[in-house]
Amino acid sequence: MVDTDAKYEVLTSRDNRWVIESIHPAQPAAMSRAQTLLATNRHEAVRVTRIAGSGREAVVFEQENAGAGKTPMTISSIDDAALCETVADLSAVEARRTTGRILRRYLAERHILALELLHNYNHLRELQRSDRIFDQAIHRVGSVQARALEEDAGKRVDLLYRLATRLIDDAREAGKTAPYLALLNEQGLPAALQAIDDAMIAEARPFFTNVVLADYVAQEGDWDRKLSLVLDLFDRQPNDAAIAHLDSICAEFMEGPESIKAILGPQPDLTAALRAMIRLSTGHHDAARDPNAPMARLNRAMGQYDMPVTRATLMERVVRALSSTRALTREDDTADRNAFIGLLGELVTPGGLRGGPAISDSLTRRTRIVLKRGEEDLSADAAIDSLLERLPSNAVRIGYLLDLSRSEFGERHRSAVLTTLLRLVKSIDSIANLLPAGSSRQALAQAVTDLRSRIGDDALGAEIGSLLAKSLGDLMEAPPEAVPE
Repeated sequence: MVDTDAKYEVLTSRDNRWVIESIHPAQPAAMSRAQTLLATNRHEAVRVTRIAGSGREAVVFEQENAGAGKTPMTISSIDDAALCETVADLSAVEARRTTGRILRRYLAERHILALELLHNYNHLRELQRSDRIFDQAIHRVGSVQARALEEDAGKRVDLLYRLATRLIDDAREAGKTAPYLALLNEQGLPAALQAIDDAMIAEARPFFTNVVLADYVAQEGDWDRKLSLVLDLFDRQPNDAAIAHLDSICAEFMEGPESIKAILGPQPDLTAALRAMIRLSTGHHDAARDPNAPMARLNRAMGQYDMPVTRATLMERVVRALSSTRALTREDDTADRNAFIGLLGELVTPGGLRGGPAISDSLTRRTRIVLKRGEEDLSADAAIDSLLERLPSNAVRIGYLLDLSRSEFGERHRSAVLTTLLRLVKSIDSIANLLPAGSSRQALAQAVTDLRSRIGDDALGAEIGSLLAKSLGDLMEAPPEAVPE
């Protein structure tokens, strides 16, 4: 809660003595300064103390600086980046996700989200002063953007420097957030959004809204406590606009490796971590013993609300892990094989696999290694066939192949994918050839809807697309007595 009667002291440790470094009227500003001081690697520890009007003191944050004296960190590698043309683009969800990936280590060390970095003047200035990592990030993002746009990289980098300078200026000039923080804490996000709408012109609202949300999250320092603050806002009747903001913030927690580890808790192996993320993406994770733990509360929110950004972020992590060569278990090849088959079952939907082309691509590549016979990896054709054998119905098989045809792997092995897909599509002349025996008409409707959503017009041949659409239409138009209820 915002306390107008209290002040917050930021102290640094020197020779086992605490020295007051600065005093702030609100906790978010004090927390921001504390994180900035930690980032300098010049202090043994940093503490934030709340001094009530009565003079009573309470430590609200304290962290030792284990990184003091370490060599400067570097950026993380990225292959794609959000395209930014205006300063407003730097504040948008996709730009925050790009920032979260490229500055993964930087953010983790400071226990802050990209949201906090991009909407807090002190954080931005500290990053700007860290010339090495600031310049690395600008040049890397500019290079990736220039390649995607087929533009000159130097001009793109110059644009990003100009936009970053304007962003820092906007953060410095942002108005006071305390009244809106009070609304957030007391009435919820819809009330705060309405107050911002009433007070500001349309062009200023998106950035200032993020400034307020960044200060709100900054009221806590630990990952699980930060997430708990966000989840508190789900308990205060969020409207669609509020849910969209909360979804984007939750996604940032899922993006960072340190934050997601803190939230998921210890996992015995990669399989357990992937299973937890897959189930969490649909609100079906059941491992949390404490119903009030951030993990359990996030799971309930995922099940109750439409949160596409968080869901996509979780599935992207699953894709990256499956695309790697990292072992799924800490045991032998047989254990890895069984674990992979179990994960495959977690991903099945009525008409395909959860995760679209990216998951179909990564699963097929992993199949070549995990389900190989002997020492040699499976061929592309053999991997596809081996995966198809383990899927529960032709509806799922067709959906998998539709997605695979639009992936990098599918493009490289187009003939094998489309030949198998055409054979399966031509076999659909009844529900028995599409779904398991005894499936209901409701199951048919779900499978057909799922499959139709996967029919594209890019890599998929026109003949297969039109044939599948006709087959599905014929099944849906069949008389009810032809399909079990």
